[in-house]
Amino acid sequence: MFVQMRPERRAATGLLCAALLGTLAGAPACSSIPHTGPVTAAPGAGDWRTVLAEHSRQAESFDWLVRQADLRATLVTPRLRKAFLDARASFHGQLARELEVELVGMGAPDEGADAPMRTAPASEGEIVLLVALYVTDQKNRDISASYTIWDTELVIGDQRIRPTKMETLRNAPAAAEVFPFIDRFDDLYLLRFPGPLPAAGGPIRLELRSALADPTVEWQLAP
Repeated sequence: MFVQMRPERRAATGLLCAALLGTLAGAPACSSIPHTGPVTAAPGAGDWRTVLAEHSRQAESFDWLVRQADLRATLVTPRLRKAFLDARASFHGQLARELEVELVGMGAPDEGADAPMRTAPASEGEIVLLVALYVTDQKNRDISASYTIWDTELVIGDQRIRPTKMETLRNAPAAAEVFPFIDRFDDLYLLRFPGPLPAAGGPIRLELRSALADPTVEWQLAP
């Protein structure tokens, strides 16, 4: 997890106070995401919780002692899709059903020549991110609205890519079964960018920028 402050206000004591005050003030207490290592995109063995943690990143932005934004984002890869498919029988709720439409048929193991044909989901050939975002300023929290104050970009090399679609997902109690790092106060989005995923290397960086905060998360694809 990364804690970010506005450049002119970045200080070690401020970070410590902000973290303590955020906890004491009753801010949403979702599970933190400590993983920062490289992401393996190719399908392989792994339970859902482990693979999800490897593919997820978190960044918090503070302005002096006030937390302005808490961003958590998950990069969708063939490996993440396979882990979801392997665990989907244990998931419930609307979010699980929506994600199954997105992810089924991608990264699934080969079922043989006699297996039924599957229609590839719309996310084929795209870079897809699932984003949970908490913004302290509730009037300006929606990153998908036409009036939003937020700029959303995916940065790959020297390319800055804007999303082709930003879908708002319903944050219901069952959503935490699938994504344990989300909180009931979060807004959930499925972001689509022109793809496909780049070859091994990186980084791939998601940037949210506004006058309130500029949280950024980053992934490195493993060889």
